[in-house]
Amino acid sequence: MPNPADPLRPEREEEVTSQPAEPAADEEGVEEAGAEPEFLSQVMNQTLAGLTSTRELNPKLDAALLDVARQYPGESLSLDPVAIELIAASLRVQFPAIAQREPLLRRMSLWVAESVLADPAARHRLAELWARLGEAVQ
Repeated sequence: MPNPADPLRPEREEEVTSQPAEPAADEEGVEEAGAEPEFLSQVMNQTLAGLTSTRELNPKLDAALLDVARQYPGESLSLDPVAIELIAASLRVQFPAIAQREPLLRRMSLWVAESVLADPAARHRLAELWARLGEAVQ
């Protein structure tokens, strides 16, 4: 059996994307997207690590996040639209297979953004990132 801890392996992508979407999937919980909770936690952890790393960002991720900052200049950190859009931009770069399924991308972006903002330390790191992005686009 392949290693289930690797969220980027093709078999894992097929497991996530092979589940049929419900007609009202946009309003349903992330668990109903067919993704396993362990996979969702890995996505959240990797997304947050990519966003808040003290190392220089991947150039593609950096460009995607700067695009979000340009779309919302002067906007304070909020769940919607800022945190959701930052997470969505990160997911598009880090998990292209998720980005191909817009309803799944929206649900995962919301779920990760809510989780990040609910954690004081993660929220602080995201706020610092948002401030740096805002300064960079001024």
